[in-house]
Amino acid sequence: MYLEYKNKITDQKDWELLQMIYVRMSEFDGVAGVTASRNTQASLKEQIQGLETEGKLQETPPMYEQGITQFPEDNFFVQGMLKQLLHTGLHTSLLRIVNDRIKENPLLTQDLNEYRVQAAWSLARWDLVEEYVASSLPTDSSWSVGVGRQFLSARQLDKETFSASIRALRAEQLVPLSVAVMEGGCYERCYENVLNLHMLRDIEEWADSLVFKKTQLTEDQIINKNKEYERRLGVVQDGWRTREPVYNLQRALLRLVCEDKRTVSGTLGTSWLNSAGLARREMLIPCCDSALQNASLYSPPKFKIEKARWLWDKNSKEEAMTLLGKYLSEIEKGPGSITCRARAEAKLLYANWRELTSYYDSEDIQILFKKVTEVDPSWEEAQFNCANYYYKWSKAVTTGVKQTIMPHVIKHYGESLKYGSKNIFQSLPRLLTTWFDLEAADSSHGSSQISASQSTNKTNCIQAANRHIEDLIKKLPTFQWLTALSQILSRICHPSSNVSSKLVEIASLALYHYPEQTIWQVYSVIQNSNKERHRQGNDIIKSTMNKFNSRPMGERGVDWFKQFWRDFHKLCQGLFEISKKDNGNSSTLSINRDFRSIKKMLDDPNYSRIILPIQQNTTVTLPVGDGQHKNHKAFPHHRVTITSLKDEVLVLNSLQRPKKITIVGSNGQTYGLLCKPKDDLRKDCRFMEFNMMVNRLLKKDAAARKKQLHIRTYAVVPLSGDSGIVEWVDDTKLLRAILSDLYTEYKKGITKAEMKSAFAKLMQIKQTTPGKQKAAEFIKMFKETMLARHPPVLSEWFRRSFPDPSSWFTARQKYTQTTAVISMVGYVVGLGDRHAENIMFDLKTGETVHVDFDCLFEKGESFDWPEKVPFRLTHNLVDAFGVTGVEGTFRLSCVDTMRVMRNEKDSLLSVLNSFVYDPLVEWAKPDRNCRTGFQVERSRQSTRSEAHMKDKAQEIMKTIEKKLNGQMGKNAHAKLPISTEGQVHKLISESTDITNLSQMYIGWAPYY
Repeated sequence: MYLEYKNKITDQKDWELLQMIYVRMSEFDGVAGVTASRNTQASLKEQIQGLETEGKLQETPPMYEQGITQFPEDNFFVQGMLKQLLHTGLHTSLLRIVNDRIKENPLLTQDLNEYRVQAAWSLARWDLVEEYVASSLPTDSSWSVGVGRQFLSARQLDKETFSASIRALRAEQLVPLSVAVMEGGCYERCYENVLNLHMLRDIEEWADSLVFKKTQLTEDQIINKNKEYERRLGVVQDGWRTREPVYNLQRALLRLVCEDKRTVSGTLGTSWLNSAGLARREMLIPCCDSALQNASLYSPPKFKIEKARWLWDKNSKEEAMTLLGKYLSEIEKGPGSITCRARAEAKLLYANWRELTSYYDSEDIQILFKKVTEVDPSWEEAQFNCANYYYKWSKAVTTGVKQTIMPHVIKHYGESLKYGSKNIFQSLPRLLTTWFDLEAADSSHGSSQISASQSTNKTNCIQAANRHIEDLIKKLPTFQWLTALSQILSRICHPSSNVSSKLVEIASLALYHYPEQTIWQVYSVIQNSNKERHRQGNDIIKSTMNKFNSRPMGERGVDWFKQFWRDFHKLCQGLFEISKKDNGNSSTLSINRDFRSIKKMLDDPNYSRIILPIQQNTTVTLPVGDGQHKNHKAFPHHRVTITSLKDEVLVLNSLQRPKKITIVGSNGQTYGLLCKPKDDLRKDCRFMEFNMMVNRLLKKDAAARKKQLHIRTYAVVPLSGDSGIVEWVDDTKLLRAILSDLYTEYKKGITKAEMKSAFAKLMQIKQTTPGKQKAAEFIKMFKETMLARHPPVLSEWFRRSFPDPSSWFTARQKYTQTTAVISMVGYVVGLGDRHAENIMFDLKTGETVHVDFDCLFEKGESFDWPEKVPFRLTHNLVDAFGVTGVEGTFRLSCVDTMRVMRNEKDSLLSVLNSFVYDPLVEWAKPDRNCRTGFQVERSRQSTRSEAHMKDKAQEIMKTIEKKLNGQMGKNAHAKLPISTEGQVHKLISESTDITNLSQMYIGWAPYY
């Protein structure tokens, strides 16, 4: 914190100290930031630390050798090389090196002994373990030696010594945890100790159940115990650094409980294959080669599959295809011990590779995918990949062929949903879009335009698709439909009556099974000013009532639903009344005085318990694993319902005068809601759904999950076309308010009069100054008038708000990471209007919270003062990142976020695709706050046709797809994709470029 307070580090020793601190804290992004920021040459040690931070482990051995040669007395290099050998699994080489060095200098025994002890028990060389443990000091409390003692006492059936050793080592691991438990982010920094405790429990469990019972072990006992081990391994963070030590211990335990390798050969082989897979995914070449070599000794069933994957990843694609093809031929002749699932996995891999190489005809590849589904029809992944291929095929062919393919797309996406929800956010949107397109094509073309045979083919395709949809309505658990409810409701007025009636049925099923959660979304359809949508909304209510009418006695029936619906409608009308209340100049209203009918309604003991529209209540929880999970609880958390309203209503001082109400929940806690009048929140709602999708994808990715990358989200509920409610985010403060307070305190900033004068001068420059000279004038004025009066001060706010060093560091990390994520997501969807009143900071965590998402899809570029930057990254925001600025945490968090989005491009485009066809989103509608000077005015309503809007929407989707492909700038379609790192670098450069910032609208406050 002291080094950061100095604001700028110029002393080499300070950089060295900062890097050492980050290394000790296991803050690898911080290490990378120091490496990128310093101007001086890093020492050999620091270069090694930087490479290890970036995961470039294969580049460090020569540097360790260099260090050993240049600095023979410095154990850092020797111990670092030994750690690398342990890390890569080269245990035999490690033993040779350590023993040679100890032989040369016996004084090194205690320094190097722990490495050879771990290598010995990893190799199950119990004689060496005994020898090396005996040479250690009795006070040696290192992890490796402690585990070695446990293995020895277990082999000697000395339970008392074993238990004492377990207790001592467990206490040793708890020391750093007890110290760090009060610090934010301590879990990640102490994860190695948590992992060691996990492994201690495994050692204890295996010894108690398989060693000390002194019974003859059977293969089944070992297999069952290993299944439990694998189940526990599922909670360990993914990655070589975290999981390989657990696999290594697993192999040692197997050799401990069974000296005969033949009894456990299958399990040992599988364990080595798992290690090979971890190393392959991180491209750790020596580790993967070593693991595959060890696995080959046991001939595990999937060995050739893993080896083929490794060859493919090393770009030996022909060799990989040949090996996998031979393997498939072998198992076709006689599958032996290969399960149906394993055969399907191999066939699916082969089909995907043949598609990627583009060597083969579409129909041949389609046959391969079909065969995968025939081998294991109940495997979600097989059906999903088959559907994906049909989907891509349908996009590349003419209309007639496309219509023939579309029923297959619907069928296989539907089958994948029957057997799991892993890919639901891609499967269901694509299934629905394909169905909508097929039926829309039938509705939009007259029969005179096509031949009789084409008409028959189209009819048959539509009938086949509808049979699949009808089957899914009957068989899919309703919670799956909830994930696409907004898309379903948006197309409720589909031109095909067949589609619209089925959508009403799906929506009514959702409302029937989950009335409290679904009603908030359905209500906006009923309140729509479009008569057809209003009618369809009422049909949903009627269909739901019919379902309740058929419920058995004793359950909630139609009378309950009628009362629930009436009460809900009254509540929403009350919320409308609050939002639209004209309060003159008053900053508060009173529920007891101004809205007595609402108070009376909520005080009625017979009033229905309506849930609060907050994320905790309305977010669907999906099951994990294969299968339908028909009994899955989609909303496992306790429902918080509305009990009463606090009397005070706060009126916000913004253009539409929204009102903040405070609700008392059934759990006794209070919750804020913002009632917004004259504001269409439907686009905000969709963008928030997209953000939640991004959060799910970030949580799936190991690196992003480890950093806890996410966007702050909250509930946005449109109640009609021009009003709605937003979940209030407590304990936040606007960026403008924070900076204004600090500038006032420091007597900095400019007055309103000076601002108007500056704006007038900018307008004069804009209108009268020629091209290149105009840019120079903008820059000059920006520097001299704006930046000079607004020095960076946001870092000071963090130091004051989080005075404790630990809380300060954690808050700054969260701020930097959440800023990075929203910056990348905002760039992809073209989010603009990020002025200082649309960004807030959480006063408890430091996280950034963005609001007001109307300006999407590059609309900022159409303002009177077009936006020039992809996202907000002004000097104050950079200042709060710390002395390394955009380097380190910010840049690497941006890279991780963009990498995940680019890897999951198909999933994201599937979610965004509903925007294209959603009649709720008025593409041609102007922004809420289109700028003309200092005035905010409403532009005229567009009269563009729906066809033109659809074309515009598709154009926007192509722009987003290019961004996710890594194609940037004007004429992006004509440019080759650039790397994720290159894309992030270009975006950061554009966002911080003074030429761009100087040409931003003055009300956007580029000087803040």
